[in-house]
Amino acid sequence: MKNDDVKYRMKEINGVIVGKSNGKGEGLFAARPFEAGEIILSYDNWKLKGKKHFPDGDEHVDYQGRGKYVSSNHPYSYTNHSCDPNSYIKFRTIASGTVFAQRDIKEGEEITYDYAFIDMDGFGLNTERNFKILSCHFSF
Repeated sequence: MKNDDVKYRMKEINGVIVGKSNGKGEGLFAARPFEAGEIILSYDNWKLKGKKHFPDGDEHVDYQGRGKYVSSNHPYSYTNHSCDPNSYIKFRTIASGTVFAQRDIKEGEEITYDYAFIDMDGFGLNTERNFKILSCHFSF
């Protein structure tokens, strides 16, 4: 476990906290209420070419296509999928974006978004492919 990962589990970071998620391992939770449309958090991940740059066993490395990988230990990387999400993401780049509350979120509620409807068309992935992956391989 990385020191930064421990830091995020131990304290609230800007209104969110990483904690145990029912049946999903860990998740991101609201440490305070958020109103619909409010910014929950913004993030910038590390983007590198080739997986050789990342340590073995890094749970938060995603292949983004075209030989590019994204790694993050930011609390955002603990956001789980839901078919009825309470947040959505506006991407600035393949490795950075802002998470908004889709509806009012109560303190203690897990913050989720719908992986299948991430707009990644400009980055080599599309929503139809995402939906097929989630429904066929992960039973979402």
